[in-house]
Amino acid sequence: MLTQPICEPDREQDMAAADASSAGPTETIGLDALALDFVFDGGALASEWRALERTDQISLHQGFDWCQAWAQAHGKPLMVLRGMFEGRTLMLLPLDIVHARASA
Repeated sequence: MLTQPICEPDREQDMAAADASSAGPTETIGLDALALDFVFDGGALASEWRALERTDQISLHQGFDWCQAWAQAHGKPLMVLRGMFEGRTLMLLPLDIVHARASA
């Protein structure tokens, strides 16, 4: 899987506020504790994505199948911004890559 980190967490700073063993959907963690990376092949995240779908906190248009179908229909890659805490995926944000033309 091709990924590129964009932000690394500062592990020491938020450990007192965010305990990985009790982190749930309603627990708040600091942004500095969230590791973000771009995943350039969203299909590689299918199992993580489906696990998030089972939480019933997403809409139809945020599901893996819908996003994958949309990307295929538009002939675009499914690029995703992934947020992780303590090795666990907490969020996935699918992105649309648009190449803008320079104005004349």
